[in-house]
Amino acid sequence: MRYIGRTKVGRMKPNPKTELAIIRLPVELKGYAGQYCHIWEFDKDLFLLKFGNAEDAELPNSIHLSIQHKDSDRELEERVKRLEAAVEELTRILQCNNQGDFKLNKSKSGAAEI
Repeated sequence: MRYIGRTKVGRMKPNPKTELAIIRLPVELKGYAGQYCHIWEFDKDLFLLKFGNAEDAELPNSIHLSIQHKDSDRELEERVKRLEAAVEELTRILQCNNQGDFKLNKSKSGAAEI
């Protein structure tokens, strides 16, 4: 994958009730003018464009795998966050219990309780 450039998304009003978002490709890609472009949305701000004939709307296997990998990364990140929260909670509980045990041990040994 390589970065091609940036463009501002334009607006086009074919009629007063309809507004379309228009993306202009860089001049170096003018060969794609007139071709069909299939569009997939991965996230709110992430899209994939694939040029081909009108019926060829299937993603290559490598892209399917990267999408699955991205989804599994999100799931893994959520699981790790939940585990971190659980570990922090357990640590807090153990610290509270250890402080209570410390007080009990001090009083059993005859030392003054804090």
